[in-house]
Amino acid sequence: MKELSFYCDAFYVDFLSDAFMHFDALSVSIEDADADSLSEEPIFLEPGFSTDKFHWSRNKVTILIKEKVNPIETLDSVLDYLGMSDKNIDCVSIVDLKELDWVSLVQSEQYPIFVTERICIITSQNYITSININNTLSNIYYIEINPGLAFGTGSHPTTSLCLSWLDSNIRNGESVLDYGCGSGILAITSLKLGAGRVVAVDIDNQAISCAKSNAIKNNVDLIVCNPEDMPVDTYEIVIANILSKPLQLMANKLSSMVQQNGYLVLSGILSNQVKDVILAYSSYIKLQVWKEVDGWVCLYGKNFIK
Repeated sequence: MKELSFYCDAFYVDFLSDAFMHFDALSVSIEDADADSLSEEPIFLEPGFSTDKFHWSRNKVTILIKEKVNPIETLDSVLDYLGMSDKNIDCVSIVDLKELDWVSLVQSEQYPIFVTERICIITSQNYITSININNTLSNIYYIEINPGLAFGTGSHPTTSLCLSWLDSNIRNGESVLDYGCGSGILAITSLKLGAGRVVAVDIDNQAISCAKSNAIKNNVDLIVCNPEDMPVDTYEIVIANILSKPLQLMANKLSSMVQQNGYLVLSGILSNQVKDVILAYSSYIKLQVWKEVDGWVCLYGKNFIK
């Protein structure tokens, strides 16, 4: 399989995407060509935000093409079909991709994972084996996670940082909101550690389904929903492991759901994004760095009584 990518202006992006699918592309994806720069444009936002823009000013278009098809010939055919020239696109690149079974790859990678001395992440494939091997370690909390199509296996630094913070701070009976729950790993671990009422929220229906399934596997009582259906409440711990830009946009929303003297925990933040995130929350909760791993940072702050 081959990957063809190029940049183009907003005016052309829909025409090009449709034309490549007409010429039997396997898939077409579009992203902001200026992502992670000062020119980045946040046009796809969290529920509650609105925009009248549906494409970025500069778009990176990525097309997956069958192995035996020449990507340059396909590109030329598309441009000719649309009456365009190569002057309408730039930064053309072609990459050969290896065929990988991503689900099997993720499920087989270095499991079981001991995130902390007492939090062990396992998959359904090695669940029984792990329990048999470690059945003498009664103080270990086993979290069985099948990520499916959702984010959160415990292997990424952003997730392990959050798990480590929860292990250090959950005492007994705390209420927890996991915003952007993915596989549900943080919410489920919170319950295993002794939290009380835990709510897991995500905008992705596949993540919601995955989190519900994982909660059943772990025999925990977890409330899982999308943002529109989440209970109107505040929590002793609000934790969000997503990305820097959405975290900044939701500063007011997330902060407002933290109880007085409760904690806000944020992850999914690169070290060069820390100042921007802290500034976005400065009017609500004073954040500070808890830990950094491989360039990823976990921030936390207490909602002191004002």
